[in-house]
Amino acid sequence: MSDVRRGHCWYCRKPGDKVPCSRCKIGVYCSQNCLGRDKRRHSSECQSFGPQKCNFCQKQLENRLECSSCGEAYYCDRTCQKKDWKMHKADCKEVQEIIKDAGQMWSKIAEEFKYKETSKGQYIHYLPDFPFYFGNTMAADFLNLRQNEWQAPHRADDACLDRDYSVLSVGCGDIRSLVNTIAQLPNEFRGKLHVTMCDYDPFVMARNVLFLYMMVKYATKPDFSKTLASIWYSVLLSEHDYNLLHEALTDLCSRKSSLLDITKGLVEMNEEEVEVLSQVWSVWLGMECRCSRPDSIDLTNQRMERRSHYTISKKSHLKGSFTSKHVDSYREWDLYGILGSTDVLEKDLSCYNPTLTGRQGWDEDNDQFTLGEYNGSRPKDMEYVYCIHNCEPFDVWDFLEVEKYCDEKDSLPVMLHTYVSHMIDLAMAFIDKKRIAIQMTTTACQKLTHNRKFDRIFTSNLAEYMGVYTLVGMFGPLLDSSNRHSTLVMDTLSGLEVWEFMVCKMEYFLEEMNWTQMACSDEEEWKRDFVPHAWDYSYDSKWFLRYLKVLFLTSGFMEGSKVPSSKTVLQFGGLRMRDIRRELNTVVPYFYLKGPRKVASVNGRLRVMEWVLTENRLKENTSDA
Repeated sequence: MSDVRRGHCWYCRKPGDKVPCSRCKIGVYCSQNCLGRDKRRHSSECQSFGPQKCNFCQKQLENRLECSSCGEAYYCDRTCQKKDWKMHKADCKEVQEIIKDAGQMWSKIAEEFKYKETSKGQYIHYLPDFPFYFGNTMAADFLNLRQNEWQAPHRADDACLDRDYSVLSVGCGDIRSLVNTIAQLPNEFRGKLHVTMCDYDPFVMARNVLFLYMMVKYATKPDFSKTLASIWYSVLLSEHDYNLLHEALTDLCSRKSSLLDITKGLVEMNEEEVEVLSQVWSVWLGMECRCSRPDSIDLTNQRMERRSHYTISKKSHLKGSFTSKHVDSYREWDLYGILGSTDVLEKDLSCYNPTLTGRQGWDEDNDQFTLGEYNGSRPKDMEYVYCIHNCEPFDVWDFLEVEKYCDEKDSLPVMLHTYVSHMIDLAMAFIDKKRIAIQMTTTACQKLTHNRKFDRIFTSNLAEYMGVYTLVGMFGPLLDSSNRHSTLVMDTLSGLEVWEFMVCKMEYFLEEMNWTQMACSDEEEWKRDFVPHAWDYSYDSKWFLRYLKVLFLTSGFMEGSKVPSSKTVLQFGGLRMRDIRRELNTVVPYFYLKGPRKVASVNGRLRVMEWVLTENRLKENTSDA
């Protein structure tokens, strides 16, 4: 379970790691009591982390020799492996055939969403979904210094405290991870931060630049963080908040100087790209947003229509996702779409929020996504509608942290509004120190050019459409090889669909459910404690490795249809992936547990790969120096 801070108990999450799991040695607890309470959940990951048995003689292995073809059988030595081949051969070939079939299926899907290059060398972007104004994964800490560069004994070193860091975020979405990263910087940090944010969606980037500009413009305005938190997430705004938004949009649309100048050195962007964003700002500025006007954009009704099919399924699992005291306040959010208190609804919230509108991505009549084409010049010509679909602000901020900070325990919208405002305050305080520079771009990632190396590179879930092999080749050389903690981070969000296609995952999952049901004292306990958080009980490293091979097949890594070996897909191009069967991620967890988070509907599909520099790559840098 890698979503617990180092040195903290894997069950209660409080400081204390003196009691390790006797089998895998990786899981740690503050007491025997916590170890016992976590035994049922930890068992599946312990099976992966701990010693394996020889597939032939069944002896427990200290050092694993795995089948090079499937990576799912382990042996004492070559002798045991040869003796077992007759028995293992059929299983091994079946796994490879399943991976091939899944690869062909996924290649067809991925092909639809790839960048298309024109004869002029320009890229046409196909936007099949609404703009992700809220995001659909937990806000990341790009650096997570305390678990990486700032591990003892280096934390106290002046060189460590003064070091500058560079981050590249491709397919960045909104600025939640940027804000979270700045807010999580240790107080002792004295260096500078350079962040490059790339997303080809002009609607998302228009909001990002707008928000950053407002953070600079209104840096000294009391309680501005609360205003920005409302603009970020709320359908309805107060007259005061809307006036600030309108003023900022007016500034951006009528600016006479560069974006770098008006943001006082914070944000830099190519002027041609800014002009495209200006089309979005102009449309927002021209909308009639006062609720009392008959020609207003009426986002309340648009939102209810958009959520009608979604909230039915959402409400059906409220009992499993939320504690009872939070259900009513969630329903307030569901009804009004207001982050904060609804007590002022009638009196003060008199304006609609235009920045929650954008291009349409969902065909209501056919219940499917429409495949929009964007060539970088037409946002002003598109139809603007309320465009938040299947995303909640509660899903992208870690509720464990929200609970720690907030005193209010009964209203979810108030708690999250308070927490997000706090994070914005911390980010604005750091921005005010002039120690951060942000490069924004809507350029296709294939066309990005850089004159710097990066300590962290985040690629969202591009691996599922461009292939892992392609991304490692594209971004691996950009990692700073003078920093052994440099990391390339890749998300995957479609693994479960491929697993279901391969059948194997579903069969395995049913076995896990049956085992867990037997471990529970009665059926009610099983329904209450296990079903809502089922993925917490299934550490799927074996199945993810299969999916990783599928992603290699879809990126043209090898000629023909030969399935790459486990060794091949885990290390190449001067990088190695942290082997999730044996070690923990250190920047972003492999996945987040749902059980401890009493509110957040953690995206159960998210799995995170971390690619780090090989020892040979690090040695090459040392010799070059």
